[in-house]
Amino acid sequence: MDFGINIVTDRPIDYAVRVAQVAEKLGFKSIWIGETLGLKHPFKYIHHIAERTRRIIIGTSILSIYTNSVKKVSSYFANIVEIYGQRFIIGLGIGDKKLLEKVGVKTRNTFRDMVTYVDRLEEALNKRRVEIPIIIGSMGPKLVQYSCKVYGSILLNTVHPDYVKWVLRNLENNTKCKVYSIGPCLLEGDKNNLKAVKIAAALVLRGMNKYFLEEFKLNNLAKELDKLLESGKYDKLDKYEKFLLDNFSIYGTLEQVLNRVKELENAGVKHLVFGTPLYRNIGQIEVLGKALNLKQPT
Repeated sequence: MDFGINIVTDRPIDYAVRVAQVAEKLGFKSIWIGETLGLKHPFKYIHHIAERTRRIIIGTSILSIYTNSVKKVSSYFANIVEIYGQRFIIGLGIGDKKLLEKVGVKTRNTFRDMVTYVDRLEEALNKRRVEIPIIIGSMGPKLVQYSCKVYGSILLNTVHPDYVKWVLRNLENNTKCKVYSIGPCLLEGDKNNLKAVKIAAALVLRGMNKYFLEEFKLNNLAKELDKLLESGKYDKLDKYEKFLLDNFSIYGTLEQVLNRVKELENAGVKHLVFGTPLYRNIGQIEVLGKALNLKQPT
């Protein structure tokens, strides 16, 4: 199994570069820069990280197809590959529908929109004569099936083995797929970021598709969490703390985190990305990296 670290752009560029450098030195395979509406765009960070690291893979987790034009994405990545070589993955997705609604974006046929977008993106990249891996972030059965068939990979927004298994059951038996998985992560003891990991887990649950929510009977909880998140009543998430941390994050002692990693590997995950708020604590990244016995770059 390979491992990555996800970075949110609420921290300065120099800090993000430092996280990437530490991750590379420890042997993490990848760094992922998330797009959050209202924060700095990942493109403001990626080239800085590429310039000041040697080989770590840099991906986007994710770029919304509704807020990033094909021309913008294809031009940026074509240019950056020419400068720094093939170290990049274009991670695409729908994005947080609540945030999209706030900026006036309406999502109707997301499957059709995604297929149209990636077709146009590949065409634009081909014109520039560059090949860059594309990965789609989704938990929806149609997009998972499509991404695995066309690109041989999928980025799942879950770090619970039961949820991974549920998604993979929807694949055809003859479909081989490299499963990337991303989700909130924090080691126990970091009280400064405990609130952040609960919020991150709640956001993941709120954003799950209707098939998932129906399957696991989480519709009512998703609606309740949505109200709390929209009203900013984050302290009331404490009521759901254990459920959120157990099911929508990787959280606990180092031993518990390592056990979850093993469970995810057994469930079929090949590349695990430790998400927010782990990136805020470089000390924890170092502890986790050493405990994973990652292969150090030469």
